[in-house]
Amino acid sequence: MPLLVGQRFEITMLTPFSSNNKQELITKVPSDAVRLEDGQYKVWTLDSDQRAVRVDVQIIDTLGDHFIVSSTIEPGDLLVVLGHEGLQPNETVTPTEREST
Repeated sequence: MPLLVGQRFEITMLTPFSSNNKQELITKVPSDAVRLEDGQYKVWTLDSDQRAVRVDVQIIDTLGDHFIVSSTIEPGDLLVVLGHEGLQPNETVTPTEREST
């Protein structure tokens, strides 16, 4: 089926991740979750034990108040959007609210 001019659609694409065997996904994340640290864009996610993990992201595009990024973030991963100032790796985090996009 051909696309119409201006028609919007959503895709998910896997690309090789150069530093290890994990795959990178194209993901939409809130712009408040993305931090610039030491010249690299990063987000904080939570592992299964609710501990903070810093993840490198590559910004591909912007979409309103979100960034389209390439990263190892997977569907369902929790992102820290507020309160990430001073957060340290492996620090336990208690989520207060979960927003669906």
